[in-house]
Amino acid sequence: MAGDLLGILYFLIIGYGPFVLLILSIFFLIMGYMKYSSRLVLVSILLFIPELLALLLIELEPILYVFLLLPVIQIFLYLKIRKLE
Repeated sequence: MAGDLLGILYFLIIGYGPFVLLILSIFFLIMGYMKYSSRLVLVSILLFIPELLALLLIELEPILYVFLLLPVIQIFLYLKIRKLE
């Protein structure tokens, strides 16, 4: 019983965890850009760090490698908004 539950949780974390973090990261990036809030963009960067590690260490779907450019965009926007504040 407990082994089945751990197996299901493991599948959900490995299977859907990177996608949830990616969606949340993009959401916070867009909200931070719309509100010119460096804090929201920083949250976006922090949410993307586990996704970046997963992309580099765990073999995920190849289409997700496009998102390796996202940290560059996030850091650029963070520095731009921070400069304006």
